[in-house]
Amino acid sequence: MKSSYPSNLTPEQWELLQSLIPVAKPGGRPRSIDMQSVINAILYILCAGCDWRMLPSDFPNWKTVYHSFALGALMALGSASTTNSVTGWVGVKPEKCPRVQSFSTVNR
Repeated sequence: MKSSYPSNLTPEQWELLQSLIPVAKPGGRPRSIDMQSVINAILYILCAGCDWRMLPSDFPNWKTVYHSFALGALMALGSASTTNSVTGWVGVKPEKCPRVQSFSTVNR
């Protein structure tokens, strides 16, 4: 990723979140996409409130990002505790992204 956006994860946040990202499926092609860029793209969409197709070109392709988002949402539906843990560990600071204030549970 070339540009830095206010919605991007900090290195500390990525360190916490990285272990929750599923590994690539065995037997197929190796994963060629940077998952941190995908997560940053999802956060950009949430903060900007724009359409998937309006994702800036320095993020991965919007279809790839949307696919990852949809898979993650389906996995999270199966485990509410995982969703609560992620928002508690990583959090999104309201000053970085006012649209997701309700998701932030980080103590300030």
